[in-house]
Amino acid sequence: MAISLGRIVFILRYMIFAILIVTSLIAFAVSAHFLNLTRSNFGGLLYFSPLVIAVGAFSFVSLIACFLLDLITRSKIFTSKIAFEIGFMGFLFCAWMGAAGYSAWSNEQTFGKIDGCNFRRDVLRSMCSELPVVVAFSFISAFVCLFYCALLILFGVIRRQHNIFGKSVREASLIDTTPASVAYAAKQDYYNGAQPVAYGQQSPVMQGYYTHAIPPMQYPGGIQAASGPYQTSTPSSGPMSMYPQPQGPQQPPPAVAYPAQAQQPYYPSQ
Repeated sequence: MAISLGRIVFILRYMIFAILIVTSLIAFAVSAHFLNLTRSNFGGLLYFSPLVIAVGAFSFVSLIACFLLDLITRSKIFTSKIAFEIGFMGFLFCAWMGAAGYSAWSNEQTFGKIDGCNFRRDVLRSMCSELPVVVAFSFISAFVCLFYCALLILFGVIRRQHNIFGKSVREASLIDTTPASVAYAAKQDYYNGAQPVAYGQQSPVMQGYYTHAIPPMQYPGGIQAASGPYQTSTPSSGPMSMYPQPQGPQQPPPAVAYPAQAQQPYYPSQ
């Protein structure tokens, strides 16, 4: 059975949420450990670590909250709307891209000139190996957010449904993909109470029309109406008329006498 585009987007949505939750948690945990190493051993910090911790914590908590609200309300809340998710994922993309860029710059400034993490101290080796992990998972989170934004925009453009961005992904995945004219005709038949009729069969209305016997109508003069709705009268019964016919032979109308014109007297000329 073929899977519709809406169903694919609906499945990808949960997969992307799960990936973002995992990557956010990893970036948050590694940055927190990196911050702990710098504070406890050197008494300072690199400013990228608080930024990644803040973005990772916000992303982790907000995605779990949106996921739970979507399951509880069955996509009836505003956080499940496509327009909101596009804006929210766009914000997360900007935040993660900024954190990833700052982390990459810090890595280049701190350990970029050193070939490998061959330090004598375990703390430096641990910091040198953890910082690229933070950079990698920050970029992964940013590009996953960008991919989901592009996917939602492309999905809304392809579906071309009314107010598609005001619906949730769950609601949009359940929209029928039949053409608009066919869907409109089917909806009209549903409202009118008509049942679909196969080719070569009569609808219930037509069947009832032909099965009920219609008594013939009697007219004066012995003229009988046709028994069927599309039958004509027989030659013996004569043409049908909407008016009663006179009984017996027809007599010509009596002549009407009009007074003659008075004649003028004639006088001979002299």
